[in-house]
Amino acid sequence: MITLLDIADWLVEEEIAENTYAGKLASKPEQAIGVYQREGGQPRRCLGRLESYDIKRISLLIHWTKDSDETERAAAGIYERLEEKSRQQFTIGTTYIPYLSVVTTEPVDVGTDNAGIYERVIWLDFYYEKG
Repeated sequence: MITLLDIADWLVEEEIAENTYAGKLASKPEQAIGVYQREGGQPRRCLGRLESYDIKRISLLIHWTKDSDETERAAAGIYERLEEKSRQQFTIGTTYIPYLSVVTTEPVDVGTDNAGIYERVIWLDFYYEKG
């Protein structure tokens, strides 16, 4: 099993992000990435030899700055790094990840928070080895 905090830590280790958090924070610093559980999606189906695997569906909230262009460019850079990782097999902690699916076609603009900080969202599916 992998947790939201495992993924948040992995983003820092891979130098995809500097500031991450899992779950809700009362006050978020600028230029932070939140890792949230995502609902929905298709029921898990076995893919070839992946019968001993499960899927962790997450949403990354890229909480950046009050400049929409700066936020869009930062989110695009993060997206590109995740696309690169999706072509590799890797581990998060001791959990083997044979496949990472970047579900969104680009970072999705979700507007601003109450403080006027622009935010973008990227959906990811982590296929991981059970047990």
